[in-house]
Amino acid sequence: DAALVSKFTKDRYSLCWQPREADRNIREQILEIAKDHKSDLLVMGYHGRKGPKEDGTLLGSVASHSVYYSPCSIAIIKQDKSRDNHPDGFSWLVCVDGSNHSEFAYNKVISLMKKNKDKVTCIIVRNETEQAGAFLENVENAYRQKFIDDGVDGEFTILNKEGSIPKTILGYLAEVERDPDFVSCASYGLGHHTGSLLGSVAQSLIQKAKYNILCCKK
Repeated sequence: DAALVSKFTKDRYSLCWQPREADRNIREQILEIAKDHKSDLLVMGYHGRKGPKEDGTLLGSVASHSVYYSPCSIAIIKQDKSRDNHPDGFSWLVCVDGSNHSEFAYNKVISLMKKNKDKVTCIIVRNETEQAGAFLENVENAYRQKFIDDGVDGEFTILNKEGSIPKTILGYLAEVERDPDFVSCASYGLGHHTGSLLGSVAQSLIQKAKYNILCCKK
């Protein structure tokens, strides 16, 4: 904690101490603090002091609860990533689908990345409909223009659907040439989920991907 705080000037952080309440669990208190502070982003490890599960991708109880009920976007850290070890910058991957929610996930990455060093790759899965061609072209053109407007090194990739959309994305991640340092997605996309529910892509990435996951809630 001291090492982390030492990277920020005093005007960029505040330390909040709250005693554990005997009749409440830690996960409820953490989310209450995030809500009270009107946090934009909640960051936590994928497991706590008890250590990782036998399956290294499975979340601990606090992280698992928080991804569903966090009042704000949440980053689940599964890998130790330091800019000191990445002089060429981080690689960010964003799952998009043409929805406002996935655009929010892209914008969240833009706000976090170092534009002069990092690279962002947006991926979308080709849907098997008659309108898919024109729709994909519009989405791709929109994001390529965003890359220019935002001044970032960006790439847009269209994936051919193989099975479900989550399976297609996980398959792509398994074969990608350079592992992304962070994978970003919306808590849900074009599907009509509400409240604490997560869409299928967000659930699959959080539960099965080995990467740091940024799940963005609008």
